[in-house]
Amino acid sequence: MPTIALNISPGVNTEKSAKDAYPQWVDCNRIRFDDGYLENIGGWLKDNENIINGVTRGITSWVTLRDEVFIGLGTHKRLQLWFGGEYLDITPVRASGTLANNLFSTSAGTTTVTVAHTGHGVTVGDGVTFASASVSPTDSTDVNGVWEVSTVPDANSYTFELAAAVVTTEAGFGGASATYSYTINVGQETNIAAYGFGAGGFSDSTFGTPRTTPLGFIDARTWQLDQWGEDLIANVKGGGIYLWDSSVGTGTPAALISGAPVSARWVLVSPTERHLVAFGVPNLLGVDDPLLIQWSTSDDYTDFDIPSTT
Repeated sequence: MPTIALNISPGVNTEKSAKDAYPQWVDCNRIRFDDGYLENIGGWLKDNENIINGVTRGITSWVTLRDEVFIGLGTHKRLQLWFGGEYLDITPVRASGTLANNLFSTSAGTTTVTVAHTGHGVTVGDGVTFASASVSPTDSTDVNGVWEVSTVPDANSYTFELAAAVVTTEAGFGGASATYSYTINVGQETNIAAYGFGAGGFSDSTFGTPRTTPLGFIDARTWQLDQWGEDLIANVKGGGIYLWDSSVGTGTPAALISGAPVSARWVLVSPTERHLVAFGVPNLLGVDDPLLIQWSTSDDYTDFDIPSTT
């Protein structure tokens, strides 16, 4: 049987039927056109080997002058970095210091470690890192490393889980020079409607009456990510503005930008003059203003000073 070449024009015409649109494509999915011909774009491959910690609501990718390929991902729990097939934690640090006086304790047959830290400020899901802590004298339990907070019984204690249960109970260990660092608190995984007591303005509806419609929402955590040359600019909505410097290596977390607004609802880097632009920043009285915009000096993301003269 002889064959006939079909010269179908590139592009997809969804406005006409297959008969009327000939010689054009009318329905396609996951394709692209290369030199006028239809090609499968290759689809997507689910990443089953690595774990993203949390629900991702911010993502960007870039290539450095050293040909390093990075993907930044902001989730409701962490700020992560994909590099070389691995997901690395670069979540900004909220607090750090020293935990003295043997403030770690364990209970035989459990994986739970309790940390006594007055005014710790952590929440469930936060990342905690310990170093220079001495192991327990009875079964050599080692708490050095990176952990995730599992429970917060009160303002002065919290717990995390070891990989395996301990053998003996230890009332207090860790030594006098265990260092700690706490990541910024995790955010909401999803939007939460505010129906409960205290929601809305003062005297909304009648006292003790269940609300049938929400009086507001607690927003899910979102991130805005952009590139500053080879580096990553990251802003958590309603929170600080951070920079991850690619030259310092993947083992260093993103750091708060000194001189930038203390909070913002959105950020971007202007493509030509390279200003760091922050939207929804606090006004001169320190009150968040969703209509207020500030931007940095060209090529300097730390200089947001307003000049006295123009």
